Amino acid sequence: VESLLQSYRSLRPLLLKIESVVSEASCTGASSELSSYYFHVQINVYNALSEVVVRSLANLRQLLFSQVNHQRIYSKGVESYNDQLINDAHIAQAHRCTRLITCTPKRFIRWMNGTCSEAAIKLDEDDILGLSQPPSITYYEAIARNKYIVGCLV
Repeated sequence: VESLLQSYRSLRPLLLKIESVVSEASCTGASSELSSYYFHVQINVYNALSEVVVRSLANLRQLLFSQVNHQRIYSKGVESYNDQLINDAHIAQAHRCTRLITCTPKRFIRWMNGTCSEAAIKLDEDDILGLSQPPSITYYEAIARNKYIVGCLV
């Protein structure tokens, strides 16, 4: 995830270089000539993040339900009381892994429409007082509504 995040963050400087050549103006990240391209990049990032989440969930599911894993867990010859503890521990670990996978897009901050500048939520001072960290607009909201991903979780 860290390498993906680093690659995502490196997009903006590259796009600013392209913008300086195309628009021959100061690099603001909001060139009207490149706004459709910025949108195209955002779509590609969304698709890539969706694929990462889907593949990770599929790999986790395969790991959890594979015959080899099933035999390894249940062939230890432990008592049924201990089997229950093992099962509960595996369920808790699977839940943690699922949560980590599905929360990955929260680290990727969206861009403002037609730009390659990170979107920021403007809050009044009264709104900020109760927050440990200001909220951000990420890909999580869009990916969490993806029907295919929701289907993988059910």
